[in-house]
Amino acid sequence: NDPVFVAKNNYLLTLNMLEFAREQKSLNLFWQWGTDEEYGSEQEVSLEAPLSPRNPYAASKAAQDMLAMAYETSYNIPILLSSCVNVIGEGQDSSKFLPTLIRKLLSDKVVKLHCDKDMVIGTRQYCDVKEICDNIIVHVHYAFDVDIMNDRDSRPKLIYNGTKLTNYSMAKLV
Repeated sequence: NDPVFVAKNNYLLTLNMLEFAREQKSLNLFWQWGTDEEYGSEQEVSLEAPLSPRNPYAASKAAQDMLAMAYETSYNIPILLSSCVNVIGEGQDSSKFLPTLIRKLLSDKVVKLHCDKDMVIGTRQYCDVKEICDNIIVHVHYAFDVDIMNDRDSRPKLIYNGTKLTNYSMAKLV
């Protein structure tokens, strides 16, 4: 609810981490995680797509990515950009859609699904946290492959697009 805090926090967090990375004598990788919201709404996430944030949070995440890319160019810090859709799984914040849905359904409460002005129920893409963790473990070895890390175009671009479901479909699954 506080866009100034969010923007400052996200930007300064990345700036401080990049400054720490810059001071290291040997650094194999700086892994910057973004969000699908940086690219707008209702589209597949692609690091080649133009940035099109639609809210202050998404804009602050886009600023983090841009700052990381600038540090790579200016200070030769090897950057790996990744982006992810809605992560679901153990430890998820209880205020998010899926935990709220489960809690309401278990207590026989009415679940309200929001629609747009044309009465179309929203769609989200979901990715299980365990799947993301498994992929991170598999891809960490890139940080130690000097040939790949020295060639920006050869670096993996990790995108987690997940499974696309309407909120209604997710409610029915639960």
